[in-house]
Parts: sequence; structure tokens; C-alpha cells
Amino acid sequence: MKPIDYIHLVSEKLGIYEFNLMPIDMQAETLWDKGVFLTNLTKGNMRYNLDSLSNFYVEVEYGKEENEILEFHTFKRGKRLEKYIGQVELDDLL
Repeated sequence: MKPIDYIHLVSEKLGIYEFNLMPIDMQAETLWDKGVFLTNLTKGNMRYNLDSLSNFYVEVEYGKEENEILEFHTFKRGKRLEKYIGQVELDDLL
């Protein structure tokens, strides 16, 4: 995809498939601009942020020491989401 195509995707409702096609730097920028931070957790040397974007979730995996993004994981439900149950206050989302 050309950069102009990404601008078009971000301006419309972005789907999980389109997000996954983006380069990691564009994913980070899109998540920063359009995403809603929900919560985070730490496990060992890793830190995870959970964000909501459009109609799906994005888990951002950070190296705790480097404090840089290592990977994005996208999903709508399942085990990745279940580990955050109890972390998000529903009243904060309303």
C-alpha cells in the first residue's frame, strides 16, 4: 500500500485486517491518534498495554528495560482479552 492509502484507511472506520497490514510505525501512530487506552499489566521483563481501536483490541508488547514497542497483537475476544478481566473499570469507559 502507498502512504496515501493508509491516510484513507485511517480516515474511515479501520478494521483489524487493515490495521494488521500497516507497517509497525504506522500502527503505533494510528493507535496513538485513534486508540483508547484501557489498562496495562507487567509480567516479568515485559509490559503490556491494552487499547481499544474501532471494533477490536490491540495489545502493545513492550520490553520493560528498553521501553520500546516489540510487537502488536490484535484480537476481538479470547485468551489475550481474558487476562485483562478485572483490570478495566467499566465506569471509566462510560
